[in-house]
Amino acid sequence: MSNQVTTKVSGMRIFCIANQKGGVGKTTTTVNLAAGLAQAGRRVLLVDLDPQGNATMGSGIDKRALDPTVYDVLLETTPISAARKRSPTGGYDVLGANRELAGAEVELVELEHREKRLKLALQAVKDDYDFVLIDCPPSLSMLTLNGLCAVQNGVINVFGLPHHRKYVFGVVRRVRIAGRVAEGVVHTVQQRVGARRVGQDELGARQTP
Repeated sequence: MSNQVTTKVSGMRIFCIANQKGGVGKTTTTVNLAAGLAQAGRRVLLVDLDPQGNATMGSGIDKRALDPTVYDVLLETTPISAARKRSPTGGYDVLGANRELAGAEVELVELEHREKRLKLALQAVKDDYDFVLIDCPPSLSMLTLNGLCAVQNGVINVFGLPHHRKYVFGVVRRVRIAGRVAEGVVHTVQQRVGARRVGQDELGARQTP
C-alpha cells in the first residue's frame, strides 16, 4: 500500500512543455515533473501530444496497446475520463498517444474550433486534477497549438544549446498567437557557456510589449 498522501490545491493548473526542436529534453522534463508532483501528493494528468508516444512509454504504458488515445479525445469521440490510464510507475494519470495521432493533423484542419479541442475536453475533468502537464511534439503544428491553447498558467519552453535559440523564437511567437504567456525557460544543457543567458534574454525580449 502506498504511503503517498494526496493534497488538493485550489483549481486545476495547466502547463505546456514545448520547443519545436527535438532532443532538448521536453519529454524527460514532463515525465519527471509529473512524477515529482505526484510524489508530493498532487493529482496529475500528463497529456502526450506527440505521435511518437515517448511520454506514454516513459510513464510505463505500452503505446501499442492503447485504445482509446488522445487522438480520440481530439476528435471528440471519447472523453478524457474514458481514455486516461494510470501510470504504474509514476502515480499519475496519462492521456496517451501513439502513431495514429499523426493523422489528427490532417483531420483537425477541417473541423470547428480545431485549435481548442484539448482545452474543451479538459474542462470535463477540471475537478479531477491539480496539475495538467502537456508534452508537445517537436514542431509548431496543430497539435502544439492545441497544447498552447489549453494552457491556463504558462508555457515551459525547454531550451538546450545556445545555437537552439531560433527554436525559442518560434515557440514564443506561437505562444503569442495562442494568446498565452511563456512561463519560463528550462535549461536542459547547463554546461555550455551562455545557454542560460541566451534563453533568459530571448524570453524577456519576446515577452516585452
